[in-house]
Amino acid sequence: QTQLQTMVSGALGENSELSYGVTANHAWGGDTSSTTGGSANALYRSPYAQFSGTVGAGTGYSQGSLGISGAVVAHPGGVTLSQPLSDTFGIIEAPNAEGAHVTNASGAQVDSHGYAVIPYLTPYSMNTVELDPKGLSTDVELQETSQQVAPHAGAIALLKFATVYGRSAVIEVRQANGTPLPFGATVQDDSGKDVGVVGQASRIFARGLQDKGNLTVKWGEDSGSLCHLSYDLPVRKKDSPSDSYQQIEATCTAAAASAAVPSYAPKVMVRSGAAK
Repeated sequence: QTQLQTMVSGALGENSELSYGVTANHAWGGDTSSTTGGSANALYRSPYAQFSGTVGAGTGYSQGSLGISGAVVAHPGGVTLSQPLSDTFGIIEAPNAEGAHVTNASGAQVDSHGYAVIPYLTPYSMNTVELDPKGLSTDVELQETSQQVAPHAGAIALLKFATVYGRSAVIEVRQANGTPLPFGATVQDDSGKDVGVVGQASRIFARGLQDKGNLTVKWGEDSGSLCHLSYDLPVRKKDSPSDSYQQIEATCTAAAASAAVPSYAPKVMVRSGAAK
C-alpha cells in the first residue's frame, strides 16, 4: 500500500497568538480500497484563556472537538484571568498600561486594571520579562520596559513596572505678534514641572497634562524670555484611537501682558488627529 500525506502548520498574529495545522492524506493499493482523510486544528491564546479546536474526517468517519482552558489568579490588586499556568509564573503590575503586550508570553497583555499574568517562568534561571508599549495609550508612558527575575520553583513573582499617566497633546502655538516660539524652549506646567519642549514649526509635544490648565514657555532667564498659554482638552472618548494625540492651537502671551490682563483667555481651537 502507498500513502501520501501533506501537512501545513504556522502561526498568525503580531505575537503569534493563533497557531494552526492542517493535514491531508490519501492511501491506495494493496489489499484495501483507496482512502482519503484529513484534519485541522487551531489554538488561540487570548489574554484571558486559551481556546482550541480540531476537526477531522475520512472514509467512514468524522470527528471534532472544542476546548477552553485557563486560570483565575487572585492577588493583592484583585483578580486576573490568565492562560493555563505552570507551577512557576509571574504577575505584572503596570498601572494604566492597558493594552501593553508581554513580549515573552504570546497573547498575554495588561488588562484594564493594570495587571497581566506571565503564565510560565523558568525556575532558578534569569527570566527577562518585557512589555511592548505598542498599542499603549498615548496618555501613558512606561518608565521601564524590561525586568529580570530568577524565581524559586513554585514561586509567583510580582513585577512592578512604573508608569506615568497624564494627557498628551500636540500644541501648535504662536506668540501674540504671530512669530513662532524659539526652537528648544522648555515648557512647564503650573507646578513648574517640565512637560515638553518646543519643536519644529513652533509645535509643542506635551505629556503629563491635566484636562485643563496653564503652561509657561521659557527660552531665557529674564522676564521677557517667557510667555504663557492656557489649554482645555476635550474628554477622551473610550472608543477613540489609542495612538492619536489631541491637537490644539493657542496663542502664547508675554508675561507682562498676562499680568496686566489676568482674565484673558486665548482662543483655542481643538481637534483630534492621528500621530504621524
